[in-house]
Amino acid sequence: MKHLLVLFSLLVFIIGAAAPKTQHEGKVKVYVYDYPTHAVEKTVLDDGKQEIELRLPKGSKHELSNEQKIKVKGVRKKEQATEVLEINSDADVEIVSQVGDQLPNSSGPQKIAWFLVTYSDGKSLMSVEAAKAHAAEINNYFLQQSYGSMWYVGIKDPKSPGDVIPVKIALASGGCEIGVISDQAKTAAQAAGYPINEYRGSIYLMVPSPCGGWSGLSGGTLPFANWINGQPTIRVTAHENGHGLGLSHAKREDCPGCGAAGEYSDHTDIMANSAGIVGAGERFHLGWLDRTGVPPIVVTTQPGTFTISALDAPPDGKPKAVKILRSGTTTYWWITLRTCTQYHNGYCGIYVHSGSDGVPGFTFLSSTLLHTWVNLGSDWTLDIGDVFSDYPNARFFSVASIANGEAVIRVTVAPPTLGEGWTLCALANGQCTPPVNATQAAFGANNSFVYKNINQSFICNQDTFQQGDPVPNVPKACYTKSGPVVVVKAPNPVIISIQGGTPPPVIKAPNAVTISINGGTPPPVIKAPNPVLITVK
Repeated sequence: MKHLLVLFSLLVFIIGAAAPKTQHEGKVKVYVYDYPTHAVEKTVLDDGKQEIELRLPKGSKHELSNEQKIKVKGVRKKEQATEVLEINSDADVEIVSQVGDQLPNSSGPQKIAWFLVTYSDGKSLMSVEAAKAHAAEINNYFLQQSYGSMWYVGIKDPKSPGDVIPVKIALASGGCEIGVISDQAKTAAQAAGYPINEYRGSIYLMVPSPCGGWSGLSGGTLPFANWINGQPTIRVTAHENGHGLGLSHAKREDCPGCGAAGEYSDHTDIMANSAGIVGAGERFHLGWLDRTGVPPIVVTTQPGTFTISALDAPPDGKPKAVKILRSGTTTYWWITLRTCTQYHNGYCGIYVHSGSDGVPGFTFLSSTLLHTWVNLGSDWTLDIGDVFSDYPNARFFSVASIANGEAVIRVTVAPPTLGEGWTLCALANGQCTPPVNATQAAFGANNSFVYKNINQSFICNQDTFQQGDPVPNVPKACYTKSGPVVVVKAPNPVIISIQGGTPPPVIKAPNAVTISINGGTPPPVIKAPNPVLITVK
């Protein structure tokens, strides 16, 4: 037995000694596998020679993103054909630079290669002419979304929306080895005289393959590479190319009645699993809004009335969005009008999104579609007469009019109090959590209010008060008022400890009063000259 223990210890030592940590330096590349209902990300380190998949420790504080330069230490191993680096500690990850030396270029001509893959069994996704038509379709999409400031070109054919390059590879159709597909496709293209290292993006058009179910895959931004798995549509190809521009997935917020948000839950946006448009925050990030040569936006923190034209309509000199900084945060509200024109995907009207600018021109924290609380579970638009509340900043966003592709947006501020003793608790459709001693709530504006006795949290709307709309088409708020503190004097102080019971303790008084007793040590002291009525529930 002793010999076996010694042998086991020796084996552990040899195995441990055979797997030392190695140091690597390079650029981060994130691969996003887009499935119909969810996405999977794989982070790799590109050291200039090969890509190594990074496995960060569980609960790591590091959120690595495309183009970061890093130094890492870990145990290197091989899993099937994949090189993997196991990193055991956050201390073994050093961020050399948050972004690369360059930022993704999202203006002007973009040199794109469309690889039309023919497999060893002769199968390909489409004809060359069909591939050219799809390239033109995607180019037209981004040309419209960027207001004419970004478009695709080829290198061999500068007048085309990218070079369509037919290539043959030695892999049978149905295979999902994306590295093999891209390597063999680039080798064949280079042999045909294409300068493969000069393209801003490479798109591989694959025949439908199982591949675990993903429809599109994107990797990197400078340059980017996308694999289209049998679905050459705007929904898939433009979405993957959006990743190549640095965009993340677009989601909606969680809300009562509409459930938890999924990976692709903002169906107004191309960065969800839908053929929507590029959102205002994303356009701003890409340089397609509020820059020279593209439409302006309104940026404000103050009350006012602002006219915007439809985000998805051609430039007309008017602002395309109202952008409002949320106090004490680095996020913004984005208010836009979308009309039922091309790429609308059935979502039209006024929408409110929240998002962060991130690093301009590089990484965008995906925008979030916000619920307007008008019709829980279904209504995500802000219609005329609806109000969106920015609480606790006490601001309202409302729509004054929508006509002829334009909308008038009002930003107003709620008064700090209704009057003496009243405290602002929530803006319309927000949740009011009153103070412990609050007994009454009011809902309304402009000296027109309805009232209700309260003893718990509630949603600030007319459904809660059930007395109709006190002042239609005007932004409203809820206020709370605390009950009076009852102090009555007695000839001699007495100490009353109230323990509850059935029936509850009752002391009679000429007028009904409300007393909130929170207990404590010593017990509450009540002084009384005359009988009073106290009911303890």
